[in-house]
Amino acid sequence: MSSEIKKIDNVFDITTRLLGAIEPQGESNIDEVRFENLSQTIEVTEDLIDKIIMVARHKDRHEFSMNKAGKEADKFIDRLRERLS
Repeated sequence: MSSEIKKIDNVFDITTRLLGAIEPQGESNIDEVRFENLSQTIEVTEDLIDKIIMVARHKDRHEFSMNKAGKEADKFIDRLRERLS
């Protein structure tokens, strides 16, 4: 496993541990906590997506590094749209 994949796995693992489980279980006490976890997970996800949208605005820049990041962010947004439709 490459160190880059390992890093992403670690960030995901740490984030999900901090935010907690989000899948409801059909038990009110558990689901109350999981609903709060879900709300926090949504908030973090929205903030990250907002950052990606900001980067995507650079896709038409002439500076190579800004253009590269903007195009990558824009591709992600396209994939996200496809998944949501």
